[in-house]
Amino acid sequence: MNDTFDNRAHTEAFAHLQELIATGRRYERFAHENPSESAAQITELNAPGLQENAWDLLWVPHILRTRIARVSSIIVLNLSRMPGDPKHDPALMDVIMPAAILAACVVADAYGVAPEIPARPLQGHLEVLARVLHRLTVQQPEELEAIGRRARATIAPAVHPPIVACLPSRVCDRLIGLAHIMARLGDPLHQKVVAMVIFTLGAVAAEIFESLNFDSLTSGPSLPT
Repeated sequence: MNDTFDNRAHTEAFAHLQELIATGRRYERFAHENPSESAAQITELNAPGLQENAWDLLWVPHILRTRIARVSSIIVLNLSRMPGDPKHDPALMDVIMPAAILAACVVADAYGVAPEIPARPLQGHLEVLARVLHRLTVQQPEELEAIGRRARATIAPAVHPPIVACLPSRVCDRLIGLAHIMARLGDPLHQKVVAMVIFTLGAVAAEIFESLNFDSLTSGPSLPT
């Protein structure tokens, strides 16, 4: 019974991830054909973070930015709901976006692409976020992998979200480590949301560089292009 449930959970998680990746690819094509409109949409999505000095999508390397922007906007909409919805929670955007940006930048760094953090002085949470990212990608990049390895050695695989099973080995431990660090730094009420965002956006980012392992628990169709 449990095995059947676990397999169904993995299949559903993989299918949802494949949908997000396909959506991100379509938006990349749209951005290539309509660069001004895409830039305006990303600027609009990024505006709340800049206004509050909370997060900045432009830190995400250009090779990843349009896909990460599109997929993160979908997750924000799905989790925080539309204005007017009884379950609308605008504060969730400030939980989701920093986690998405950190995950994308950590993955990019694993493949040799550095985050695009401006040299100018930063304020508020932006400064905190920049220090965390600098530590994890420049000062102590091995810290994430060490934390991730320890977590995988001491925590049952079933505890991690299903998406972890499809992550490339180059980024798997780094993303597990990032999730554990953010769990210590963030609001305990949002730990599951942050972990979901880190693994989902991390997988979306990693797929740009390397194929994901969707074959372990599902034999569904390959990703659309």
